[in-house]
Amino acid sequence: MVSSKPIFVHLKMGMTNTVTHYYPGQVKRLPVLFFLALLPLGLLLASCVTMQDPEESQDYRSQIVGSLIQGQTIGQTIISRHKNLDGLQVWYNLDKSTAPDDGILTATIYKGTDDGEFIKSIPISFRRLSSQDTINIPLNLENNPVNQVYFIQFQTDKGNIQFFGRDEDAYPPGQLFINGIPQDADISFRVSYDYDYRAVIEDLELIIHISYLFIPLLLLIWLPGRLLLGTLQLKYKLDAVQYFNLSIGLSLAIIPTVILWTSFLNIRLDSWNIWLMFSLLLILYVWQNWGSIRASISRLQPTQVLKRKYLFYEAVMLVIFLIALFVRIAMIRDMSAPAWVDSVHHALISNLIIENGGYPDTYAPLVNIDTASYHSGFHSIVAVFYWLTKIRITDNLLFIGQIFNALIVIAVYALTVVFTNKRLAGLFAGLIVGLFTPMPAYYTSWGRYTQLAGLLILPTAFIFSVYIYKLSIGNPGNFFSLLRKKTTIILLGATAVTFSGLFLTHYRVAAFLGILIIVYILMFNTILLCKGKFIHKMLQPILLIGFAGLIAFLLTLPWWPKALSSLFIPRLEVKNVLQPTLFSDFSWAYLTSAYGKPVIGFAVVGLLIGAIKAWRMALTLILWILSLFILANANALGFPGAHFVNTTSVEIMLFIPLAILAGYAISWCIELLSSVLEERSLLIFIGILVIVAVVFSFLGAQRLLTILNPNTMLFRQADYPAMEWINENIPSDEPILINPFPWGYGLYAGSDGGYWISPLAGKSTMPPPALYGLSPWLSRDVKEISKNVIAFSDNLPKLHNFLLANDIEYIYIGAKGGALSPKRLSNSPLFKTIYSNNGTWVFQVIP
Repeated sequence: MVSSKPIFVHLKMGMTNTVTHYYPGQVKRLPVLFFLALLPLGLLLASCVTMQDPEESQDYRSQIVGSLIQGQTIGQTIISRHKNLDGLQVWYNLDKSTAPDDGILTATIYKGTDDGEFIKSIPISFRRLSSQDTINIPLNLENNPVNQVYFIQFQTDKGNIQFFGRDEDAYPPGQLFINGIPQDADISFRVSYDYDYRAVIEDLELIIHISYLFIPLLLLIWLPGRLLLGTLQLKYKLDAVQYFNLSIGLSLAIIPTVILWTSFLNIRLDSWNIWLMFSLLLILYVWQNWGSIRASISRLQPTQVLKRKYLFYEAVMLVIFLIALFVRIAMIRDMSAPAWVDSVHHALISNLIIENGGYPDTYAPLVNIDTASYHSGFHSIVAVFYWLTKIRITDNLLFIGQIFNALIVIAVYALTVVFTNKRLAGLFAGLIVGLFTPMPAYYTSWGRYTQLAGLLILPTAFIFSVYIYKLSIGNPGNFFSLLRKKTTIILLGATAVTFSGLFLTHYRVAAFLGILIIVYILMFNTILLCKGKFIHKMLQPILLIGFAGLIAFLLTLPWWPKALSSLFIPRLEVKNVLQPTLFSDFSWAYLTSAYGKPVIGFAVVGLLIGAIKAWRMALTLILWILSLFILANANALGFPGAHFVNTTSVEIMLFIPLAILAGYAISWCIELLSSVLEERSLLIFIGILVIVAVVFSFLGAQRLLTILNPNTMLFRQADYPAMEWINENIPSDEPILINPFPWGYGLYAGSDGGYWISPLAGKSTMPPPALYGLSPWLSRDVKEISKNVIAFSDNLPKLHNFLLANDIEYIYIGAKGGALSPKRLSNSPLFKTIYSNNGTWVFQVIP
């Protein structure tokens, strides 16, 4: 367990004609001033939302804890950790046979307990209750003290209402009362609060407080790539945003590739040599760029800065990124640890890299499988960041994950400029993925950090591939002479590194890239294809890109034996499915939540315009999407490769092509209007456009602030002390049973904070982190044990015998809870309570 801190002169890359001038005179500067002036206003707009607090909730609702009829009362004490308590969501069952339309459920709020200060009563009609099984009661308490106790009492004038919850103390800070008598139970509820300007200020203060982390972060995710880019001499052709994106993509690819080879050569990494390495890189960067640094300092005047060619785009993109970053940080303000199942094995692998000083040879004993082949590029980034900062792994993952989530706006901007040759389209595409589409913001609910990191590398890898393609067709028949040029060698090397780093980070995204490159080359050479001259003309660029792929293969050679045996070969088998179903796991909600529907509408418009004005771009994107869906449905179509890529993994990356098309549509419309308007009218139009964009952007921010699913947040603050206790008191060779639940892909996972025991306390659990799915035999055993634990959760003698038969001596129940009942276990002579604190429990099975 880890304790816790010029080679391309006149090169055109785009697929459409370049528009070099949009606005006359000083009009170009107006949007920047508007964006900067309206930023504070935007933060206030973003604050008008209601957020749920997963820490103050009781999510278990499989039992009826009280039935409410006329003359009786049911009440629950709760605690509000935040000011401006806004609402209380409860789960119930209304007996419709005894529920007349004129019936009323009254919720009365008191400060403290039932004999405390009366605050208000809220009547709720049966008509409203009969159409659902959960209701949010509007409390609307302003400026209430932090950690204030409230008592919510329910009564009805007729009918019968049953309240769901848990028939034991599942929420230690509060208690259930029936007719004024305290019960050893709690109703199921969630607390929400108003996220106002004071909360915005709190989050800004938090960002300032942790701002020191951005220094090692820049060293990690920018410096290595920037050094390599400096040798390519591409800067004159790129704006600062594009250059920054290429640096990020390269760095994220270089780090895992380097660690792969240090691991293979048994070179152990730690904080000391990592800091030494980055210090040397920083010195090298200063030496490499000393002339330009001195020139920049001497010309550092406001008038010189304003004369920058791409200042408009750079300034606006900076604002978009900062707003997206703020939203991402605010989203996780109440999360105690990263969410859901994937986050657990991300933390586990990151810890193993830290402890081993490189990639581990095995995940045992924490996960008893004979491979360690899971793509670990993202985890190497987390490990290096730990060596630089020493922050605990849960905070590390949350911080890196949300930074990457915000950096997507820059990656999409750069990719959009490549496809459209319009920086204005890039601005809107970045804005769309930052504040409008549900993805990638929702990745945080799943802990999809590896795919997120892969999507940050993909634009850089594709851009380098396009550079190779353009370089090759600009020098036909000179394959070997090209290979002898230093700049070509550097370009091929940089491309190969991005390919290798992408594979090590996420093999699915590497497949996305491969298909995109193929479709791009085909669409750019359709005439040659029709004339039968494709192979003759395209052999050289294909060979050059293939040569970069070969170098990437050699760079990742130590990883291939394990990857082939445990990842790829098993997935090439055609699964026997009686009734194959196309798009079986497709969900429109992944595309239409937040402001996804308008984005899809603009994307369709962009596709139609592109079909006329930029058909190569339009066809490339649509064929890329179709090809990915065909790959994702290989099993249903009877092809090999089932489960290599699934529909969900494709669907949740569609925000990239959708944003490109939508950004293109918006920019095309703006250019059309700007070409017919006089300068004064254009000035007014630009002003209105910017105001509308800012207002709607922050309306989008409101949606994203609350998009995370509280059901996926398994860990609570109360679990941290328990992790420390387990680390110090449970033998390292003893597996610990945790609350299991059927997760997906035929696997079981932990339903509460106990799932974090392996990465945080260094002990094995049952069920273990989802990496066990790499082993068929272990998957069968875990599935069988988990099914029986759930089945025997109400029959403790059977559970006791079953655990002894499987050599399981310890049980952990986290603050969120699950199938196992701490009340029953603590009252049974078959189990001994050895730890209990704030809703977390450890039991020992009595032999």
